[in-house]
Amino acid sequence: MKALTLPEAAHVIRDAEVALETLIPVEDDGIHELTGRTADESRKLRLDASEVIGQAVYDAILPLCQAYVLTGEARFAEAAVKWALAASEWDPKGVTH
Repeated sequence: MKALTLPEAAHVIRDAEVALETLIPVEDDGIHELTGRTADESRKLRLDASEVIGQAVYDAILPLCQAYVLTGEARFAEAAVKWALAASEWDPKGVTH
């Protein structure tokens, strides 16, 4: 497949390899302990923490899926599904609502 010879493909596969070695976050990883000086500041801190954990999941799943499409290697698809299933167990009214 010609796509595998492109530099972009190597980058995607490298990112997917990193994702394979990354621990899947748990919902509590998005809980922010700091309190702001105001209620609005505290809310902003919670939102920022929530965004970080959501972005971490996205940043892992995307290259895993792309690497699977490029290579057909099941290990990438299996890892993407594992990440997605873990995130799907999070409380929809919890940290990442």
